[in-house]
Amino acid sequence: MLVLDHYLETLTHKPGELSGATALASARATGRFGNAHEEFWAGARRHLGDRAGTRALIDVLLLERTMSASLVVEGMARALRFHSYDAAIVAIEARRSLDEALRPVVVQGALAHFDRALPSIAHYDSLTGAP
Repeated sequence: MLVLDHYLETLTHKPGELSGATALASARATGRFGNAHEEFWAGARRHLGDRAGTRALIDVLLLERTMSASLVVEGMARALRFHSYDAAIVAIEARRSLDEALRPVVVQGALAHFDRALPSIAHYDSLTGAP
């Protein structure tokens, strides 16, 4: 049986080969490539074009090497809510699905003590000898 993951590095260089790949058909048949993948791929191709959209999907499939497939599917679903087709966003959203408490909290004024005046370049002309 062909495993799609075994071909991903090659497909990063030739993303156009994915649609006709026997390994993709095998992944579809076994359920490893499901509706979430199809929806992500269709949206990515629509927004980024065939080549770039397919490459975005391949980058997402590569995420399954470092996190579970179910987390990647959850990340894709979350990224699709705001029409993002970036593997980095899918990874972030997948991690967020683990624990909603990981969402960043921005407290107004909390970083105010880091504020400082913008630097001035008013004396630059004197350094260059310009009149």
